[in-house]
Amino acid sequence: MNLRARLFLSVFFLFSINCHAFELHEKTFERSFIIDEKHLSTAKNLDQFLLNEGFSTQISTSHSTNLYFDTPDQSLAKKGDYLRLVTLKAASTKTGVDETLQYSNSNGSFYSMSVKHYRAAKTLEGKHPLISLIKRKERPMFKQLLVSDGVGYPLTLRAFSRVVKASYKYQLDLGGESVATVIVNNVKSIAFNSVFEFKTISIESNNMMSSESKLADLTQHLFDTFGIAGETIFDNEYTLVHSHLTRHLVFFDWLLKYPFTSNLWRSLLFGLFGGMIVLYILKRRDKSTRLH
Repeated sequence: MNLRARLFLSVFFLFSINCHAFELHEKTFERSFIIDEKHLSTAKNLDQFLLNEGFSTQISTSHSTNLYFDTPDQSLAKKGDYLRLVTLKAASTKTGVDETLQYSNSNGSFYSMSVKHYRAAKTLEGKHPLISLIKRKERPMFKQLLVSDGVGYPLTLRAFSRVVKASYKYQLDLGGESVATVIVNNVKSIAFNSVFEFKTISIESNNMMSSESKLADLTQHLFDTFGIAGETIFDNEYTLVHSHLTRHLVFFDWLLKYPFTSNLWRSLLFGLFGGMIVLYILKRRDKSTRLH
């Protein structure tokens, strides 16, 4: 048995005996794509589409924020994995929000973890924006899981993209059985002082009995009806957001490797712009003095 296999089995064992904190799920169907707002001008368009497909629907709404983490070399994005802190508005909690750390890997596993906020940081890990959210006794297991999945040094993980969403969820039922959820998202993607707004449709299913080929056909039909020509259907929200940022944010790769340069360049540009304004004012004043 090779080292990687041993590491994976040891992580699996540790997680299985600590299931109160780490919940391991089989990863099921998920797809996401950017939509053309002109084709989805009203919710009735989607309602009619789903009725024509033979589904009955139950509609709900939610507001959430997903904070995505990746390494400077974007190792998670390259594999189609994601690691995010999900914050949902929840009136039932004391803080008014429900926070969960979610990790999906290319091995077909999906982990959800409870979040713990400490008042004081005792170590370097305690100051890390991701590791600090995990209970101290469970951090070694979590880091070992990431290492086994190819994240060489978990402390290099950085929070770089915040996705704020207002979502309209259509629970699809067919023959009295829940099949999937179609979600229309109003997205605000924030990264390195830049903000991008767009709409997406996501299709998700946790029903292991649902046919993946039928869900893929439904996704393609939705994309053909509401999607944008030339765009792509992505396996999850992170790969969609990551692709959008690489195409629309100048020097994205550089900013992820050296995030401090974002504020540095802004300071330099503001300083240059301010200097030009001062120079212009001084020249105008000098010219006015000479005329008098």
